[in-house]
Amino acid sequence: MQLHKPYRTIDEQIQLLTSRGMSVGPEAKHALQREGYYAIVNGYKDQFLDRRASQRVGDDRYIEGTRFDDLYALFRFDRELRSLLFQGITPAEATLKAICSHEFTKAYPSESNPYLNPHNYDSQSYSSACKLIDKVFRRILESNRTEHNGRHAGKAYIRHCLNDHNGQVPLWVLANDLSLGQIAWFFQISAPQVRLAVAESFTDLYADTHDTPRKSPSNDSIPSMADWCSSETYAHMMNAAIAPMPTNASTSPCSSWSMTCHTCLTKSHT
Repeated sequence: MQLHKPYRTIDEQIQLLTSRGMSVGPEAKHALQREGYYAIVNGYKDQFLDRRASQRVGDDRYIEGTRFDDLYALFRFDRELRSLLFQGITPAEATLKAICSHEFTKAYPSESNPYLNPHNYDSQSYSSACKLIDKVFRRILESNRTEHNGRHAGKAYIRHCLNDHNGQVPLWVLANDLSLGQIAWFFQISAPQVRLAVAESFTDLYADTHDTPRKSPSNDSIPSMADWCSSETYAHMMNAAIAPMPTNASTSPCSSWSMTCHTCLTKSHT
């Protein structure tokens, strides 16, 4: 059977790039060994493709003057930027989870697992609340109730609440198993008074810990922060705005990147 993507040695990978019009220096071999062809080339090639030539021959062809170093520099810059962003986003994510859990639970103090009640969310986002409850919250809870080959999946701290506290799993416990995208989704469809309380708590916390406090809360910063965690958002930014284009480039930047992987953070769920 003929393979769609046959195995190639490192030297063969370099020959392939050269045959497609890329200038490849001796350092490329070690880069391909360390990082892999797919991660460097397929992830960052779009800005450097000659669209017309590629279409004409039915395969990738690079703009004249494209160097492997160009793709690899973009690859490394992207990695460093992600690392820096996550250093800031990680504590912000923890704060968002803590404040959302506190304010939402405060709004429904006498209700067991109030996050499972779709009526506790913004009335205009009822269908989105049902999706969040079924696809995220219930799925997490069920995965912690289920055994696989005699072993429990999920997290011990959630199983403890399910087994020892009559199935009551406080949101501040469950939130530890949520991604940033999921907690941002939760925030966006929470009742208006809860969203306002979260924003005000952020503002108060900032005022207490910074010399130049914000004067007004903003709901927009939370989904914006979550947007940054989409890998395709990173790729879109890197490839559409920062890629070092060859000086004689004759084609416009590629705009084929999709943002659909983070639709759960946007209005498409409402």
